[in-house]
Amino acid sequence: NRRRGGSCKRGGKCHGECLMIKNVICDMGNVLLDYNPRMVVDTFCETEEEKDVVMRELFKGPEWGMMDEGILTKEECLKRVCSRCDSRFHEKIGICLDRWTICMKPLPGVYDFLADLRNAGYGLYVLSNAAPSFHDYFPESYPEGTFNGIVVSCDEKLVKPDLRIYELICDRYDLTPEECIFVDDREENVEAARKIGMHAVTFEGDYGVVWRYLIMDMNRATGPFVKKC
Repeated sequence: NRRRGGSCKRGGKCHGECLMIKNVICDMGNVLLDYNPRMVVDTFCETEEEKDVVMRELFKGPEWGMMDEGILTKEECLKRVCSRCDSRFHEKIGICLDRWTICMKPLPGVYDFLADLRNAGYGLYVLSNAAPSFHDYFPESYPEGTFNGIVVSCDEKLVKPDLRIYELICDRYDLTPEECIFVDDREENVEAARKIGMHAVTFEGDYGVVWRYLIMDMNRATGPFVKKC
């Protein structure tokens, strides 16, 4: 069962507002790795028409999210997308589906960011909407042991911003929501994290935003103006 509240550094029981953050939960795409489908279509498609079709029908089509949800295989995705596209686009759709992970490279500064968090004593977790291929490309950049725990949507048949997947990561790793900060590049996912009691920030490329939030949290929990619990 998920824990709520805890011991306050100033004595007594804390009901959430003065708990210090202990864990950082990161989204994967555009927080840890550079998810950039535009780079993929620019690499493998020759004409603007090909790029537009592959971007719209593959990367922005419903099948992409269904793979993240774990209810559609890669082969089924290809068949469904091609079924609504002219045959002259089928080859490029297949190539981009096979090779899209070429864009999934660590973002600049991310290794230092994670190392600093680890050295400061924070627990590190990943909560990602991703297809089963996550388990192939993610360890190439982040070997086993980099994170204290990982939850991937396709394995759970749940996708953000469904509140149940946030509750799941807390239950699985015995995390208190109020002791976690969630970092994601999509506002709807950030808002969902807040609904279950997590701190949360929308990531736009600056890891300093996360650190500034953590420093404010430490000041709030240990400084002279902390509300007594």
